[in-house]
Amino acid sequence: MDFFGALIEKVHRIGFAPLSPSEKSKPTYTLHNLIRDQIGMAERKDVQIKSNGMKKSEEHITSDTADVAFWEYKTLRKFLSSVHDILNDEASKIVGKPTNAIAWSHDSSRTQTEVIQLLEMSRMSYPDIDAPKPASKRALANSMIQKRRVEAAIANTIAVLAANGAAYGDILESCADQNLDNEGLLDFLDKQVIASNSDTKKVDNDSLVPRQLVISYFNHKENSSSADLKTPTMCQYLRSIKNSNNLAGNSESTLLARLAANIKISEFLNDD
Repeated sequence: MDFFGALIEKVHRIGFAPLSPSEKSKPTYTLHNLIRDQIGMAERKDVQIKSNGMKKSEEHITSDTADVAFWEYKTLRKFLSSVHDILNDEASKIVGKPTNAIAWSHDSSRTQTEVIQLLEMSRMSYPDIDAPKPASKRALANSMIQKRRVEAAIANTIAVLAANGAAYGDILESCADQNLDNEGLLDFLDKQVIASNSDTKKVDNDSLVPRQLVISYFNHKENSSSADLKTPTMCQYLRSIKNSNNLAGNSESTLLARLAANIKISEFLNDD
């Protein structure tokens, strides 16, 4: 089935309703969740609600995870941008002025019939849009924090490389040698995964190095001098650790100690 046709079928089957200000999720689709569900970026969760004084469980549809949490995130991002552009154009025709379709769909008065009309117009205008293959989420490393950020995606990808045989010290050293922003570093690591033919479903869930890397990096950012014109990247942060001693060849316990020591040092240097 074509992309917009599949969305229409989902709305007929599951339903649509905008979120009220007090709601975080619901069992029916929003336009945002509907689009992402079709390409595998939505999730289901059990939510306890009160009804007639009794608690019951509902399955809610959510899609709060950032695109960087998925492999091939740039393909997904490009496709989502195209879909939103199409919907914006068609919503603008309905309203009679430039309109953001997602914002339009969030109006509390918006009906399922209106949303289906928008999707049917989009289908007529773009019947052959090619959807990407279903999204595949990056494996989550042990106790990872900041799950929706690019920094967590970097750490999780490092944990995948480690699970496939790479040493943490070697990986961190190679990152320190780059001059990339954080999303560029994620792309660099993704290329390493492809080049090494790594199994993307394997993740190191024993080591705390990936988690500590994120904690230490965010601490480093917070403690950076206010005189700095730019927020330090993860590459710059790792380079600052490498400058005192190479990272390659170090044991995981040594790496953890150095990351933790970096927190203490930066806190001391910025303590007034």
